[in-house]
Amino acid sequence: MKILVFSDSHGNNFMMQSIVNMHKPDKVLHLGDHNSDAIWLKSQTGCDVVFVAGNCDIGSSSPLLKVLNVCGKTVFMAHGHKLGVKYGCDSFIAEARALGADIALFGHTHVPCYSFDGRLHVMNPGSISQPRQGSRESYGIIEIDETGDINCRLVSAQK
Repeated sequence: MKILVFSDSHGNNFMMQSIVNMHKPDKVLHLGDHNSDAIWLKSQTGCDVVFVAGNCDIGSSSPLLKVLNVCGKTVFMAHGHKLGVKYGCDSFIAEARALGADIALFGHTHVPCYSFDGRLHVMNPGSISQPRQGSRESYGIIEIDETGDINCRLVSAQK
């Protein structure tokens, strides 16, 4: 199972579309800001796109948090603004652990990061359109193999 992870696309639809066309994922997860981009991406590529709302998705009826079962793994996804990720990840990680997550995904900061503590994979794919703090446009890839092993990585987008 190959999963692409985007966040904070802010209208950079064609970049996401080209990345999807390049990787041909089984699933795409969009972590908010702008979830209308996720809807557009699904209509253009036919991919299974799952998304949550971010702080810029004002008036959206989309949930702020989602928990998915993917290949027997629990994936917690949130934009992160309601869990204070700009000030640290402790609350976000505590929520992910309380939900029994194997993978926890957030956005909002526009800065890519990844960590694994032996049990929980935590990833922010950064922003595909408006990177911050010297980072580049980026996205995440998660692969879950037939044995259930999880491989996560961050990728700098090529313009």
